[in-house]
Amino acid sequence: MPGQDAAEALRLVREVHQHVGEIMTRLDATAAYARRTRRMAWLVAAVVALAMLLSGTVAYGVYEFHQGQLRACAIGNDGRSSQLAVWDHVLTLSTPPPHETPAERARRERQIAGLRAFLARHLRQVDCQALYRGIIPR
Repeated sequence: MPGQDAAEALRLVREVHQHVGEIMTRLDATAAYARRTRRMAWLVAAVVALAMLLSGTVAYGVYEFHQGQLRACAIGNDGRSSQLAVWDHVLTLSTPPPHETPAERARRERQIAGLRAFLARHLRQVDCQALYRGIIPR
């Protein structure tokens, strides 16, 4: 029976060798899967980092745009203020016509008052913060 034991041992060794081969094949497949999964995880992390970077850049751009709007609005307010000052100066320097009757004088003063009211209405200051409120949350 020693021959049978040797044959049985040889068969068991071959069977174990076959199983080890199958295990190694599965292990190789698992390692390849782990590499793919790791690459995908790094790719997802890179995409998330890029998205965060882009959102931060867009938020900064929106903030800068809003600041530009506020500066432009303030420049417009300065221009309107200057226009009012110029018109006030022109109206102050204007001289009444010679030999003006009291009725003509009253009519001219009403016209000047109407012009001043028109200018004050159309060249009034704009509240820039209220105009652009809600664009950038505080």
